[in-house]
Amino acid sequence: MELLYILSIIIVALLFGVLLILLSARKHRDTADIAELFGTHGRDMRDSVTRQLNEGSTEQFRRFGMISDSVNKTLAESRDESNKQIRTLTEQIDARLTSIQRGNAEHAETVNVAF
Repeated sequence: MELLYILSIIIVALLFGVLLILLSARKHRDTADIAELFGTHGRDMRDSVTRQLNEGSTEQFRRFGMISDSVNKTLAESRDESNKQIRTLTEQIDARLTSIQRGNAEHAETVNVAF
């Protein structure tokens, strides 16, 4: 009877050992599946974030280009307006100088005629 009792305990212990091995193997497999899922999900998220950053950068460069074009257009218009005002001022100064020179010439003739 003792031998049967010992064999029963050994069989139960072996079955329990096999059960533990099966459970740990399944747990390991589940852990590997979860790790793979997270790895895949992590890669997908990283790719998504990278794509969003690239799209955001492209959008920012496009906006920068629009702002740059607007600034260049405004500067060109200001430059043209300034050149126009300088030409007008130059013409007015030339006309004034010509008028003054004529006045001086007439005054000199008047003075010469008087002597």
